[in-house]
Amino acid sequence: MVGRELKFGASQIRPRPAPVELRPVTIACGPIEVPMPWGDITIRFVRFEHTRTVLSITGRLSASSSSESGRHHPLREINGPRRRLTVVVADDRGTTSQAHFSGGGRGEDEIDGQLATIAPMSTDTAWLELDGRRIELRAHEPADAEVHLEKLATPPTALAYLWHKVAILGRPLRHQPLMSGLEATIAALVAIDAIDAEDPELDAMRRVLGALWNIPGTEAHGPFPEPWSSVLVRRARGNGAMCGTLSLEVVTPAVDGISVCAHALEATPERFVIEMELAPDGPLAWWAEDDRGGVYLGYGEGIEGSPEHSSTRAVFLGGLDADVEELRFMPTGITERALLRIPMRGRLRST
Repeated sequence: MVGRELKFGASQIRPRPAPVELRPVTIACGPIEVPMPWGDITIRFVRFEHTRTVLSITGRLSASSSSESGRHHPLREINGPRRRLTVVVADDRGTTSQAHFSGGGRGEDEIDGQLATIAPMSTDTAWLELDGRRIELRAHEPADAEVHLEKLATPPTALAYLWHKVAILGRPLRHQPLMSGLEATIAALVAIDAIDAEDPELDAMRRVLGALWNIPGTEAHGPFPEPWSSVLVRRARGNGAMCGTLSLEVVTPAVDGISVCAHALEATPERFVIEMELAPDGPLAWWAEDDRGGVYLGYGEGIEGSPEHSSTRAVFLGGLDADVEELRFMPTGITERALLRIPMRGRLRST
C-alpha cells in the first residue's frame, strides 16, 4: 500500500519564521590539550561568535576535584549551585573575560561541554590564554563547502512522514522504551484513516527502529530496506580511518523553515560529529553520504538553547574511510533537505 497524501497545515510543516538570524562564525580547530588545576581538557575547537567566544571541550577531572566521600560526581563539586567552574580567557589583543562551563559528565570523572566567555575574543588572535596557560591556535582554513536546497515529495505521504519519524528516533539506547513516539504517531494516523493498521511497511519501520536502538556492535536481524540496511551496516562495522577537525562555517537555506549553521566536523575512528546551530529548533533528520557509497544516519545531541535558537550536534557512528574525498551532509525535513558538499581530500589525517 502506498500511504495516502498527508494534508499538513502550514503550522505543521513549517515552523514560524526564525527569530534569530544565523550567520557563519570563525572556527579555530583543535584538538588542543590543556592541563588545568582541576583536570586535563581537550579543546575540540573554538567558536568566535559575535557576542562571545565558545571553547568546546572534553576532559577528565583530577582526583582532587571529587568529594572525599566519593558519593558525588566531581563535576557537581566544581559546577554546583554555589560554585561554578570558571576560567579567565585572554587573547593577544588585550581582551580578557571570564568563561563559564556548561555541559555534563560522562562516567565517573569525564566532562563534555563548553566554556563560553562573557565578552568576545578577537577572531584574529594567534593564541588564547586559559588562566594564564597559553594555547596556540591553528590558521583559519574553512572547508570550501557548497550548499543548496532540494525539494522532496510535496505533499508527503503518511508513510514517508513515519519513515522521517524513524530517522529522528533512531539513536542507540541502553534500554528500549516500552512505548515509542513512532507507535503513538501510527495510532494517530490510523485513527484518521491516513494509513492501514495492517500495512506491512509498518512492521518494517518497527524492525528498523529496533535495530537503530541497538548498541553499536550488536547484531541486527534483517533483512532491512534501503537505505536503512546500509546505515545499519555502517553503524555495526569496525572503526573508520579518519581523524581531525574541519571548520565549515556555512549557513543552509531554511529546511522546512529551520535554518542550520554548520560550524565544524570532527572525526575520530569511531564516529564523526557535526556541530551546528538551529533557528528555530525543530525536528530535522541528519543524513549523510560519502563519494564511496557510504550512507550514514546521525542522531542529535542537544547542547544548549531554546525553541527559538539551539546548539546541537549530529553524531554519525562508524567513522569515515581513508579514501573518502567528499562528504554530503543532508539536514532533512518532511518536504525539503539541504545538501552540504564538504571536500575532505587532504583535510583530515588517516589513522
